[in-house]
Amino acid sequence: MTDPAPGARSISIAANSGIANTGDNPRFVQLDPGSLPPPQHVPPDGFWNVPRRPSRVFVGREHAMDEVAATLVNDVNDVIGVVVVGLGGVGKTEIGLHHARTHRSRYAGVWWIAADSPANLTTGLAGLAHRLMPATSVLPDEQAEAWATGWLRHHSGWLLVLDNVEDPHDIASLLSGIGGGHVLITTRRDIDWDGHGLTPIRLGTLTRADAVRMVHERTGQDDPAAAAGIGDHLGCLPLALEQAAAFINHHHITLADYQQRLRDRAGGLLAAVAPGQDAPRAVTRVWEITLEALTAGNPAAVAILRVLAWLAPDDVPRDLITALVDDDRTAADIALGLLASYSMITLDAGTVSVHRLVQTVLRLTPPAGEVSLQALYLLADAVPGGPVDDPTGWPRWRDLLPHVTVLAHHLRDTIDIDLGRMLNRAAHYEMTQGLYQPAEGHYTQAFLIADEVLGHDHPDVGTALGNLAGSYSALGRHAEALPLAQRALDIAEKVFEPMHPAVATCLGNLAGSYCDVGLPGEAVPLFRRALAITETILGPDDPAVARCLGNLAVSYRDLGKLDEAVPLERRALTIAEAVLGPGHPEIATRLGNLGVSYRQLDRPGRAVPLFERALAIAEDVFGPEHPAVVTCLGNLAGCYSDLDRHRDAMVLCRRAVRIAGTIYPPGHPITLSFYEFLEELEKEARPGSAGPGHDQGQLDRDGV
Repeated sequence: MTDPAPGARSISIAANSGIANTGDNPRFVQLDPGSLPPPQHVPPDGFWNVPRRPSRVFVGREHAMDEVAATLVNDVNDVIGVVVVGLGGVGKTEIGLHHARTHRSRYAGVWWIAADSPANLTTGLAGLAHRLMPATSVLPDEQAEAWATGWLRHHSGWLLVLDNVEDPHDIASLLSGIGGGHVLITTRRDIDWDGHGLTPIRLGTLTRADAVRMVHERTGQDDPAAAAGIGDHLGCLPLALEQAAAFINHHHITLADYQQRLRDRAGGLLAAVAPGQDAPRAVTRVWEITLEALTAGNPAAVAILRVLAWLAPDDVPRDLITALVDDDRTAADIALGLLASYSMITLDAGTVSVHRLVQTVLRLTPPAGEVSLQALYLLADAVPGGPVDDPTGWPRWRDLLPHVTVLAHHLRDTIDIDLGRMLNRAAHYEMTQGLYQPAEGHYTQAFLIADEVLGHDHPDVGTALGNLAGSYSALGRHAEALPLAQRALDIAEKVFEPMHPAVATCLGNLAGSYCDVGLPGEAVPLFRRALAITETILGPDDPAVARCLGNLAVSYRDLGKLDEAVPLERRALTIAEAVLGPGHPEIATRLGNLGVSYRQLDRPGRAVPLFERALAIAEDVFGPEHPAVVTCLGNLAGCYSDLDRHRDAMVLCRRAVRIAGTIYPPGHPITLSFYEFLEELEKEARPGSAGPGHDQGQLDRDGV
């Protein structure tokens, strides 16, 4: 929590668990976007990043291809958008690949983006910026995205392919901000695309004749009757036919033999099906046969595939798969290679990807519940076991968090204590990264599981309540956090002895909530108790003692008792530097706390080097786009303003506004307070304005 400093203006950087407990992927270079050439001055250079060549066998899509080309036949200087809509596996991406390659000579450049999420859209546009202007590679992705959007707005003659768009709102801002060119979108969502100014082209399954032709061309076998039977069984879905052809080619069997296997395995699948379900069930028929062959030849491959169905579809670490075969890397490689040969997965050097439709079918196939728990235990064993605020474990968390999140969604109705514990640790990590909203969701799920399994008064339930309260505080929901923190303390005092460390933690959390709602007087005795317990248990020189000292000092500052706050902050800084070293994120917290007190003592000259050092540590550990950096920027900007360095203050404040707007939900107090502060600074910079007053700031309070 940043604290009030003298003066008329104020920065209000809301309280959370401290700047030392969060961090994104570190970035070490910050380039001023103003130093780049304007995008309108950067010419196209024939850029091309289409991910692969189109399929050699691509039949039955001539009309769709012609329709796409006809829609985009107008001058490439106009913005024209076409949307290819259809079920997963019907060949939407192939349409994009064929159009891009066939008409490449018409375009000044072609750029392909896997646009299935806002984050991936940002990454893809940032990649375009890096391609056109390599200097943008040192910018945060959001700034590089803005540069690329500006380039698309000022240039014409390009083709942008947005593959697998899930939500039209994800691309609305992009489409409204670009200029002359063509946009080709693929999506499963059959919605009112016309209302978004786009021309939809709906792609269905193949005709029977085209299915026969595809099977013939893919296998080289000329048996129209058997090929037609296979097409009928598989609903003429291109993906299913591709899978069937891969199986036939791999095993060197005839079309008639494969058709007979489909008949033998069809059973209830040939019964009446709900509208719209033919294609998924058709794929199931293909994969049942494939899974039988895989099971006979390599049961481990099938076990791996079933577990993969419960994780995120992309970028599953291969070492995670190795754990499923007793850490035998060779066995894992053999199994994965076999799965890839059947087109069931896609491999690269370090990760595995699975088609979403494959996952959907497998999750509906018995024994789904048993396999989902296997996936849970696999992930629970794989997540880092050390302290979540230790940056050395963050790269592994970055790799595993998408899979934890997807599994948690699939198991949202599952009550399993191991799931709750894993989600609790995942949420801890999300808090360190400033991902407060997903952390709140995972903390909530973990609390509900603990409450159901362990009972209302179990100490783990108290811990879960305290964690959830912390996420509420980080999101600015202080009034909701307070009763949760109080209930957590009630449980701890009921279960543990008065001097137990869990009691100290709950005391500190409740005291922090009181500070958040403007009641520092209520917080002081709680912080004092927490400090006494921690010193008794851990001794006077433990980092936890430093955090307790810092928290107590914050409450004293809130009460205007600077003479009592400053000695505590100095002692806290001394402990942290002696135990943790000069570059630890905890040091940034200690430096910031002491700097705030110096500001309140009207000694900004002493505060500036402390704030500058804190900012350098935060940027080094967390990267430039993080709540900890926002806190440091606000503190330093306020100090610069105190010293009449208003231009320097505005630069920092504008950066803080931009970061806060991306990491906090709309209307968050931190973002609003920075807007107010920036407005005051801009008024101050206008000619003829009155002299400056002093700003007020808040530094993040430490969590106990």
